[in-house]
Amino acid sequence: MRRATGRTFGQFFAEEVAKPLGLEFWIGLPLTEEARVATLYPPPEPSDPAVRELLAQMMAPGTLLARVINGPSNLFGYDDMWNRRELKAAEMPSSNGIGTARALARLYASLIGPIDGVRLLSPQTVAAACVEQSNGEDAVLRLPTRFGTGFMLPPSLSPEAGPSAFGHPGAGGSLALADRDRELAFAYVMNQMGLFAAGDPRATALLRAAYASL
Repeated sequence: MRRATGRTFGQFFAEEVAKPLGLEFWIGLPLTEEARVATLYPPPEPSDPAVRELLAQMMAPGTLLARVINGPSNLFGYDDMWNRRELKAAEMPSSNGIGTARALARLYASLIGPIDGVRLLSPQTVAAACVEQSNGEDAVLRLPTRFGTGFMLPPSLSPEAGPSAFGHPGAGGSLALADRDRELAFAYVMNQMGLFAAGDPRATALLRAAYASL
């Protein structure tokens, strides 16, 4: 990003995406917005003994998932570290975008149609991005996944997502997507994280209701 534009990712997103669309979304949270951010709560231990046992096996020392989650420094975790001001202020587009569900939905809507005169991607670019590039078991999560170019595709995107949908789930249960055929943009965010192998039931129920309302 710096080589191509001379700007950091957070600066580019703020100037080229968030500002034109009026998004309340930041990659590198300004201090002026700090008081608005909800406290993030780590996922509680699953109540189902079978799920606890499965997670214990997946996170056992030396497994690929444990190595990925903890990182080489062993300092990474889904815990209170994400509530620290310095972490929210950093620009880590893979991990710490902060914003509202409305902003995420509006962002995805601008990928499939103009929003107040702003469209981020052409229909041809979206179609190309939704061409299947991989389909199989994720080596880290050990779950079936299907990807286009940068976007996750059904059926692994969400149990309720239509066949022309594209998007991505987030850590703890969040979900954002657009459905080209149904002309739907959807986003769900939460501050109480969860651990779900087949998608967050909260997001799944809301997406089902959104489709039913069309």
